[in-house]
This record gives sequence, structure tokens and C-alpha cells, in this order.
Amino acid sequence: MEQQKRYYHSLAIRYLILVWLLLSATVASAQYRSSLLEKAASALGIQTEIDEMTAGDISELSCDQGIRVIVRKDETGQVVHIGLPLFSQEIRQQLPSPVYDCLEYAALDRRLQLSENDLLIQKIRFFKGSWQTVYNMEGTDGCSISVVNNKHYVVTWKRDGEEVAQVVVPMDYELLNHCNRRELELSFARNLKIDRSLARPDFHINEELLHKYGDTDFYVLPGDTFLLASLNRNTYYQMKTVSQTVDNITYEEERLFILIDRNHPGETLANLLISTDPQVPDALIELEIQLSNYNKQTLTVSLRQLMYYCQSQGCTPYFTYDNNDGNTVSGSLLMRNSGERYNHLINLTCSTDDLVSDVPSFKGKAYLFIPTVDATKLFGKGALMKSGMKIEK
Repeated sequence: MEQQKRYYHSLAIRYLILVWLLLSATVASAQYRSSLLEKAASALGIQTEIDEMTAGDISELSCDQGIRVIVRKDETGQVVHIGLPLFSQEIRQQLPSPVYDCLEYAALDRRLQLSENDLLIQKIRFFKGSWQTVYNMEGTDGCSISVVNNKHYVVTWKRDGEEVAQVVVPMDYELLNHCNRRELELSFARNLKIDRSLARPDFHINEELLHKYGDTDFYVLPGDTFLLASLNRNTYYQMKTVSQTVDNITYEEERLFILIDRNHPGETLANLLISTDPQVPDALIELEIQLSNYNKQTLTVSLRQLMYYCQSQGCTPYFTYDNNDGNTVSGSLLMRNSGERYNHLINLTCSTDDLVSDVPSFKGKAYLFIPTVDATKLFGKGALMKSGMKIEK
């Protein structure tokens, strides 16, 4: 009987070890940003090598087909790129662009015929050369990238001063990311949840660029506009007299402060969302992400976390003020990605009391990956700054 107990005890231990190994293998398996990338890894027979890569890694791997591919994981460990190594890290750093990943993946796809439905890749057109020409490019060959009408990338390769290939790639965010919109939305929500230790960027105001703000005592630092004059990157300031004592002598001087004032909710909201001034408190946003399949995800993130992530993806924030009913202030934040021609639209509300608290709290609805369109389709006709104040130049 004792021997039988030891036998069953040994079986139980083996079973637990087997379960642990299976669970460990599941945890270690890499996540892929898109089904196309996962399919490519399977076809190339490199899943094990990819699983062994750590977060943030860039590796060149040998495949069963006798070719080498470049694989990159993002900071979360998600596989975000697989392709033929056509571009050096030097050119990627000197001239960042989403077109590199696009062409490297497309070249791999065309070489191995990975995609059954290649409608996206068919949008890539050669003016000179072919995919076969691209496969044979060498690291010593010259490469240049230009943008035409803010709608197309043109990539040109030269060898010994002679142009050997030229390809035109439309600024289509699904093509550039080899992902469909649904996959990009899920990746956005997943990455936004990750808590990051963020330092504020360096901040400096060139006071020579400030202008008087209407008939007030305030100043505005004009920023870029997009689509509408009221959709901009303006920030607002005021001069205050402050006292300091040195060697028992008190001095008074005027200093510039960011405008945070419940009596000026539109300007305060713009400052909270656009300015990187260290005087601006970080806010919390309860964000409801509207997905293209009519589902939604809700998460709470800090404003800095949201802004950092969007800007790390190539977006520039713009703000337009909407309304103040006395209790609630509202506006819209547009995250513009000019390199991939999409926008994220985030509609925000905050109570006027909470607007000037130590940690303002917003509620927001986010609509992701909206193609660049006419302003009236996003904000309706006559979207105007409700403050009524004008910039004097």
C-alpha cells in the first residue's frame, strides 16, 4: 500500500510539472500585433527564436527558406515587425519613417507569397525596377525618401550614381503597419494600459513669441493649426508679481505663469492638454475607446501617459474648445499622425471645479484611426472658439 501511495504521489508530481511546463510555454509565446506577422513567423519557422527575444529587441534571424529576416519587438514584448533587412539602422535613425517597415514586410511577402489577399500590397507601385531589384539591393547602395503632396512616399535606390529602383507607397495606415484597423485599435488599447515612468520633456518659453490675448491681461503663445483656426496648439499665460527676500531685502518681480483659472475654462483646458509646462498638473482620464466593431473598452490613464504614447506613435496633439454650461467644460483633442494620414479624436469633459484641482479628472470618448478628412466631418460646421477672444498680432 505504501508503495502504491508513492507511485500515485510520483504521478501527481509529474502531472504538476507537466502543467507548469505547458503554462510556461503559453506565457512565453510571443504576441503579434497582427495576424499577418504571426502567419509570417509560422511560414518562416522562426517562432521559437522570436519567443526567445526579449522586449525591445531587434534581431536578424535565419529562416528555413535560406534567407535572413529582421524581427523587432516593442517595449511590451509584442512582435511589431518582420521583414527583409532592406534599410540600415543608421538611415532609420537619421530619417524616421513608417515606410521602412512597410517595404521590408512587403518585400518578404512578395518573395515568399505569404498573403492570400494582397490588395494592400498591390497599392505599392514601381516607377523603376521591381521586387526582384529590391531583393538584390546591398547595404552600400544609396537610398533616399521623399514625400509627394502629403499623400505618398517615394523611395529611390541608386547604385554607382545610377537610379536602379523607385517605388511609390501611399500613406495608408493599414498598409504602412501591415495591420487592419481592428488590430491597430486593440494594440492601441493594450499599449495604453501599460504603466510607464515618464519624465516631463524639457520646457522653455520664448517670450518674444507671446502676444496680448484680446483685451485681457493674459498672453497667448500661438501654435500650429490644423483643418480649422480653432483647432490649434495655442497655450495661455499671465504675468504675476512675486516677492523674494535676499539678505533681508525683499524684491518684487514679474514672472510668467501658465493660466489655470476656472473663470477661463477654455484656455485652462487647452493648457492642461497641450502644454508641457511643469506648472501644469497631470490629469486622470476615464477613457471609453469606441472600437470599429461597435464594441468599446474603458480604462483610466493619466493624461501624460496618453499624450506620451500617442506622440511616440508619431501623433501631434491639437485642441478645440467646445462648451461651458457653468458646471462642465468640454472640448476635443485631435491626435494627428501626418506620416500615416490618420487621426485619433478624443472628446473630453470635466467639471469646472475639478478643472483647477491638483489632479483634474476627465471623462473622454476616443475614436481611433480616422482617415484625414475635411474638418466639418469631424467637428461639424462652424466649430469656433467659444471664448470670443482673439489674438492680436
